[in-house]
Amino acid sequence: MQRIWGIHPEWGITVVRLAMALILIVAGYQKWFQFGVWTGVTKLFTGYGLPMPAVFAVTAATLELVGGIALLIGLFTRWFGLLYICEFLITFFYVKLRLVSFIDGRIDLMMLAGAILLFLAGSGKAAIDEAMGDKGA
Repeated sequence: MQRIWGIHPEWGITVVRLAMALILIVAGYQKWFQFGVWTGVTKLFTGYGLPMPAVFAVTAATLELVGGIALLIGLFTRWFGLLYICEFLITFFYVKLRLVSFIDGRIDLMMLAGAILLFLAGSGKAAIDEAMGDKGA
């Protein structure tokens, strides 16, 4: 890829990774410590018609909090990208488009796109993955 103003294109991936990390950490923290994963989140997921809503609630909350922290430092980025593809395929297509609206699912669609980017391109710059040899190829 061509550099713009001398900036390596992988820094763009890094910006997406960090933005996703912040969104996911806040969402996971809220699910665990503000809404109550066993009560509020499970009840919400039951209303969405998800099978095994408690399992989905714990999985989503943990994936968002732990995975968000991992993305922040750029650790196992491709693996978390793959897991987020699964999560956001469900949230966008099964929950938001089916039950709410496209307008309410816009951030889920962007998170899906970001997850696809991270899975395909890797973590970008300033990441533990980069130091361990994953150069995004």
